[in-house]
Amino acid sequence: TINNRPHGNPTAMKRSAEQAFGDQGAGAAPSAPTGFFQPNGAAMLDPKAYFAQWQASAQAPTSSASAAAPPPLSAGGSTSSGSVEIIQQLQKLSAVRCAALVKEKGNNFTNAVAIEALHTMALKSSYKLREELVKQPHVRRLCQRILEILKRPPPTIGLPLLSKAAWCMSRFPDDVRGDSAQMLAPAAKHLEHGPFDSEVAVKLLWSMARTDAVLPHKHLVSRVVGEMVKEKGKRFAELSMQSAVDLLFRRLS
Repeated sequence: TINNRPHGNPTAMKRSAEQAFGDQGAGAAPSAPTGFFQPNGAAMLDPKAYFAQWQASAQAPTSSASAAAPPPLSAGGSTSSGSVEIIQQLQKLSAVRCAALVKEKGNNFTNAVAIEALHTMALKSSYKLREELVKQPHVRRLCQRILEILKRPPPTIGLPLLSKAAWCMSRFPDDVRGDSAQMLAPAAKHLEHGPFDSEVAVKLLWSMARTDAVLPHKHLVSRVVGEMVKEKGKRFAELSMQSAVDLLFRRLS
């Protein structure tokens, strides 16, 4: 019988099961944050425990990878903790409310925050609304500030931020940019002689096409196209949705 077997101790079998499924209770959240929900313990067998763990995981903001990730603007430039908070606030605002915040606090913005403010207005508005926004003195001053950054990039501003700034300025009316070729020349030079980045390259290429400033940069255009199509176009997977749409738009137009 089973009781006569040397390893048939029921207690030992129970302890092995506990070790296999873990010792956490039904309501325990995953022990290691991974960016997605991972059930453990009793939740692997009990649907109610599974739901309880999932609910606890969803309500814990620090358990997701996105909560711990730095904002996109930290790439290519340094941001203080205060700047990070303002950047996150700007990303949630509408274009109109962003313009109001620029009026209130724009004089204290760092370069990275100023670029993000312009990006919010450029992204979350129609062209007609941008025409109205740029009539506001504080918005026009912001555009002039970003224009100067593009013409004479500070050492603390990397190419990802420059390409973002160029994209934003290219969406605003022509009169805030002046000579588009002059505005885009420093960023284009950095891209032509530096490491290739798909997102940066497409943003700059779109900005050049949008502002009719492609002609002086034929060699750069050839490089970007060559990099994007080689190896069966695997770099297209590196693009954001917005850049993919921009690339398609310029292709069709």
